[in-house]
Amino acid sequence: MEKRPKGITIIGWLHLVYAYIGFALLGIVFIASVIATLIRISAPSESAMRDIWSIYLNPTYFSGVVTFIVSFVIGRGLLSLKNFARVLAIWMSLYNVAYGITFLSVTRISWGAYPANVSIAVHILTGLIYIIIIYYLTRPKVKEQFK
Repeated sequence: MEKRPKGITIIGWLHLVYAYIGFALLGIVFIASVIATLIRISAPSESAMRDIWSIYLNPTYFSGVVTFIVSFVIGRGLLSLKNFARVLAIWMSLYNVAYGITFLSVTRISWGAYPANVSIAVHILTGLIYIIIIYYLTRPKVKEQFK
């Protein structure tokens, strides 16, 4: 068995770090929401419990959980040289490039505003990184490592 290329190791670890940070942030958001709900409603009631569980039903929170699980699976799979992880990483990268293009095309924000410039720059930079990942993972020498 050949040694795993550095590029695959880097991409795998980036996915794992992204997943770990994401899960930590989701946990912090969840705990803060529970505390805020319990403070807002002095005695835990059915309403308070419904508010807490509604966090899980929030589409943004739910999509974050799914994204971080997929990213974790990709990271572990790439480090184990599993072909399904390479294919999943390519599809996730294509999705993120499409999302970035959509964001840049539908967002009508002032180019002079500081947060807008940062957001645009971040979407362009991450889009370029995902394009590089797609290119790298589709190279014959890299594909060969996953057989």
